[in-house]
Amino acid sequence: MRTRALPWISLAMAALMLAGCTSAKAQPGNTPNSAALANQQYTACLRDHGVAQPGPSAPQPTTDPDVMQAAQAACQQLAPAPPTESTDDLVARRATAQCMRDSGYADWPDPVPGSATIALPRDIDGNSAAVKSALNICARKAFNTPSPSPTSP
Repeated sequence: MRTRALPWISLAMAALMLAGCTSAKAQPGNTPNSAALANQQYTACLRDHGVAQPGPSAPQPTTDPDVMQAAQAACQQLAPAPPTESTDDLVARRATAQCMRDSGYADWPDPVPGSATIALPRDIDGNSAAVKSALNICARKAFNTPSPSPTSP
């Protein structure tokens, strides 16, 4: 079975997860420039090991899970440090996954702790309006984030 590596951040979850973030002092050697460079090196390594990379404004390409796993193992030394994830956030992400399954996406996978990506089965189009809408609703429920209220004229 081929899967698509779908960046969790690219979906509605990004706004919900970032809403709970606080600002932190920059650590030495962890400036935006060094973090960007590290990410570029990791991405280049993955590409060199067969992981398809999306183009500008293009959907996430399909990568064989075995190729992805081998590439991640080969590039592990270049992988950026995963963001710290609280137990509450992981519980909320798991609740979001369960909600997606309950909403008709039976094969929606559970999140991997500390990972910002999720491998969706081919039959789930993470770019479709229906999936994005369901994910937004499920994430708002799981993270207890109110829906935006319509603006009054």
